[in-house]
Amino acid sequence: ISRLLCKRLPMTTAEFSRGCVYRCDFCASKITMSLGYRKKSPERCAEEVQHLYDLGYREFLLADDIFTSDQKWAKQVCDTIYHKNVDMVWTCTNGIRVESADDNLFKSLKRSKCYRVSFGFESGNDEVLKAFGKGGRATVKQAVKAVKLARAAGIDTNGYFMVGLSADTEKSMNDTINFARKIPVDMMKCSIAIAFPGTKMFNEYIEEGLIKSFNWDEYMMYTSKDLFAHKHLKYEIIQKYMKKFFR
Repeated sequence: ISRLLCKRLPMTTAEFSRGCVYRCDFCASKITMSLGYRKKSPERCAEEVQHLYDLGYREFLLADDIFTSDQKWAKQVCDTIYHKNVDMVWTCTNGIRVESADDNLFKSLKRSKCYRVSFGFESGNDEVLKAFGKGGRATVKQAVKAVKLARAAGIDTNGYFMVGLSADTEKSMNDTINFARKIPVDMMKCSIAIAFPGTKMFNEYIEEGLIKSFNWDEYMMYTSKDLFAHKHLKYEIIQKYMKKFFR
């Protein structure tokens, strides 16, 4: 794996919890893992880190969808890993919802040798965030606060964005681009929102006759295929804003 994404090789993945209780309309995790949340004990998590080290790994990427949503448990996991005193660094590829950002939690993450967290910002427009399922809990203002707290704790930040969300318009996609330009993350990535089979977004598009392709091999975040017709936007317009984001 690229040194842009990790500090120490060899690297592997770990999973301390599984599932998600939130209902973002584009997310397929509820299809693969059901709507629920299961956690390992902090002691089990620390034992797994030790085992990965014994196998020869020196870094792991945590794959949990909502690792910090239970802040008390997440802090206990970090503290238990710290007391285990394993020379292993790690990152969170998911799991930091902006409304769960907490100064003490970030300090515990840093102390346990986590050096990067990732935030699913998705959009820079609060109405779009509310429409696809963040429910008004995650806001642009909270996103800015979360990044500042993580950076203050000495942790690198990564941000995920999307264009072509179900409620997106040209104005809201411009809001996302302007937000991404201002927020002080160390890394960022943007993708086109894809209505994966089985998601709420996909089912709504089916009902409205908007799905154009049932070739599942084409369903990926960086597809160049016109898989469906967006409610408000032509696919060429969504692609235009995807390119504009990176420019």
